[in-house]
Amino acid sequence: MGGQIVPTSQLGNGSTFRLDLPMAAAQAAELPRAEESRQVVGLATDQPEWRLLIVDDSDDNRHLLRRILEPLGFAVHEAENGQQAIATWRAWQPHLVFMDMRMPVMDGYEATRQIKASKEGQATTIVALTASAFEEDRQNVLEAGCDDFLRKPFRAEQLLAKVSQHVDVRFVYTEGQQVDGEALTSRALAALPETWRRQAYEAASLADHESLEVLIAEVQAEHPALAARLTELVRDFGFDQLMHLTARDDKPDD
Repeated sequence: MGGQIVPTSQLGNGSTFRLDLPMAAAQAAELPRAEESRQVVGLATDQPEWRLLIVDDSDDNRHLLRRILEPLGFAVHEAENGQQAIATWRAWQPHLVFMDMRMPVMDGYEATRQIKASKEGQATTIVALTASAFEEDRQNVLEAGCDDFLRKPFRAEQLLAKVSQHVDVRFVYTEGQQVDGEALTSRALAALPETWRRQAYEAASLADHESLEVLIAEVQAEHPALAARLTELVRDFGFDQLMHLTARDDKPDD
């Protein structure tokens, strides 16, 4: 990049490294405009029942996906391993399977191969869930028969984008609905259950991003605009602000 690193060192005191890069400040007009985010609040009417199967040996991972998908109107079943996944697939015929690839009893690779070996299985979309970022692992899941893959950890909109990509589902959006400046106050959050506020406070105190996303998904159906604003706050690492808003000794803002 045309820069240089210059070290200076003094015995017994340590070293200092200086990095110089020849870069110019960007002008505001040169910056890309962020696309307007739309929050999914449910499924459009007059659609068939969309059946989604979640396969993962982690209870927390399965419950996270269920809490995102079920409130929107999807029919959701769970399986703890590949054998259960095959049995549930045969009995229920889901439209889409989110398949963890590393599980005991039978892993996702073998379960995918067995499902895809049948004519009915060819019509079922299987999206691999993997924490690996290696291209080799991506190729392995596709060669096993998976139609796509989703890396962990993922955001709710990434999960729903995969559903929309592979299933002919129609969502209802907030359509640019914004929360006003007074929405994120302790008064607004007082409308949420006390148990929810206590759990959100504890998760924020630990900077537990995943637990907060699960909690937000729980209130998304009834409070879509507020959930969208909370999601933005979590993604901006606003844990201190969220603790302030959910603290039990806080008085509602005027």
